[in-house]
Amino acid sequence: MKQKVISFLSYIFITVFVSFVMFLVKPLFPSFSSWLDSLSTRIKSSLNLALSVQLISLITALIFLLFVYILFVVIFNYRQKERLAEFKVINIYERYKNPVFTTMKTVLIILFIPLIYAYGRALFGLIQRFDITSNRVFFFSLGFIVFTVFWLLILRKYSFFSTFEHEFTHMVLALLFFRRPRAFYVHEKEGGWIMLAGGNFIITLGPYFFLTLCLFILPIYLVIQPQFYPYFLLLMGALLAYHTFSTLRETDFNRQTDIIFNGKIFSAFVILLGNLISYGYILAFVYGGFEEGRAFFKGGWNELIMLYQAIVH
Repeated sequence: MKQKVISFLSYIFITVFVSFVMFLVKPLFPSFSSWLDSLSTRIKSSLNLALSVQLISLITALIFLLFVYILFVVIFNYRQKERLAEFKVINIYERYKNPVFTTMKTVLIILFIPLIYAYGRALFGLIQRFDITSNRVFFFSLGFIVFTVFWLLILRKYSFFSTFEHEFTHMVLALLFFRRPRAFYVHEKEGGWIMLAGGNFIITLGPYFFLTLCLFILPIYLVIQPQFYPYFLLLMGALLAYHTFSTLRETDFNRQTDIIFNGKIFSAFVILLGNLISYGYILAFVYGGFEEGRAFFKGGWNELIMLYQAIVH
C-alpha cells in the first residue's frame, strides 16, 4: 500500500512538472496550444469560472497529461514486469563506453551546433534589452546581488544544500524519463550519490544546466496578485544567483564523474546549450512573464529556421 501511495504521488509530481513545461513551450506545439486554449475558453464560459483562461489551460493540461502519464507508466511497468521483479541497480556508465553511444554523441554534437547558435543569438538579444530602470528587472537584479553577497560571505563555505539540490535534480530528471530512483544519499563532507534504474546523458548532466529551484517556483506566479510580483522576482533573482554559483563550483571537467563518463567535449556542448536555454528563458520571464518566456523559445526556433534558410539559399 505504501509503495502504491508513493508511486501515485510521483505520478502527480512529475505530471504537474511536465504539464507546466508543456504550458511554457506551447508556441512550439501550435495544434495542441490551439486545442487547449479553445477547450479552456469553453470550460470558463460553461462553468462561469473566475479563473483566467491561462490558469484553466494549465490545469486542463495537467489533467490530460496525468491520464497519459499514468497510462504510459502502467503499460511500461506491464512490459517490464519481469525485469522490475528481478531489479538490480544498473550502472548507467557502462553503456557510455559502447560504440553506439559514441556514434550518437557525434551526431548530437552536430545537431547541437546550430541550436547553440540560434539560442545564443536569442539570449544575446535579451541581454541587449536589459534595463535596470525597469521595475521587474530592478527587483530581480537586487535579489541576485543580495544573494551573491550572502554566498560569498557565508554560504560558499557549506556544500550540503548544493549537493542535495544536485542529486535531487538527478532524481527529478530520472522520474521524467521513467527511471526509478533506488537510493539517495547526501553527506555534508562526503558528497552525495543516487542510484537509478538506468539513465541517459540528460539525467547525468542535468544538474549543470537545469535551474531546478527557479523552475519549481514559476507556477506560484500564476496565483499571486500583481502587487506581489516584485517580491517574486526578488526571490527569482536570488535563486538564479544560487544556481549560478553552485553550478560554477560543481562543473569540474577533470573531477566530476558525470562529465568524465559522458565525455568532456560532448558534456561541454550539452551544458552550454542547456544553460543558454535555461538562462534565456528565465531572463525573458523577468522581462515580461510567461508570454515573454514563450517568445524566447519561439525566437530561438525562428533563428534556427533563418540559419537553415541562409545555408540552403
